[in-house]
Amino acid sequence: MSTTIDTDERHPLPSYTHNIHSSHAQHEEDISTEHPPAATYLIPIDLSPSSLQALQYAVASHSPISTDQHTKFVLLHVLAESSVADLFYADEVSGTNLLSSKLREDSKKVADFCAPVLKPTASLAVVVDVRIGSPGEVICQAAKEFKARRVIMGSRGLGFVKRMLLGSVSTFTIEHSRVPVSIVKLEDDGSVEIEEYPGHRHH
Repeated sequence: MSTTIDTDERHPLPSYTHNIHSSHAQHEEDISTEHPPAATYLIPIDLSPSSLQALQYAVASHSPISTDQHTKFVLLHVLAESSVADLFYADEVSGTNLLSSKLREDSKKVADFCAPVLKPTASLAVVVDVRIGSPGEVICQAAKEFKARRVIMGSRGLGFVKRMLLGSVSTFTIEHSRVPVSIVKLEDDGSVEIEEYPGHRHH
């Protein structure tokens, strides 16, 4: 079974992005100084309780509080290459669209998973972005492409020893992200802890 996908610049890995709620500002033909550009926050969603907790924190802390503010939440879902390689090569051989269908299906799963937490308003845009790759690298790249103000992500609260042994997507993001990172840690006892880290502009 293939675990990686051979691609090049002419044949990049596919991705799928769609709006599940568009802010009023996105439909304005003439956005004046009264409607500044959206503040964008990237929230990685892996369909875990900790990622949903991160979204809840984002909604509570960064949702627009007036119609003069315009905010965008990018819900990023990352698929490992090993999980979709067979679909990629099946499409290459048979001319099917299995991988594209998989990306659309996962996008809907993310939207449905997050729906109970989101509170759409006229000033809030929500985008689901599904990509393939190594989660930490994809998160940092997406934050750059979307010009995110901050990455807000969940963490299962792994201890130091476990992080050293297993590695951690949140640790990679903290060490490589160009923008600030908020880690929303969901502890075993149900409590939540927020850790803030600065971005690394030199990366």
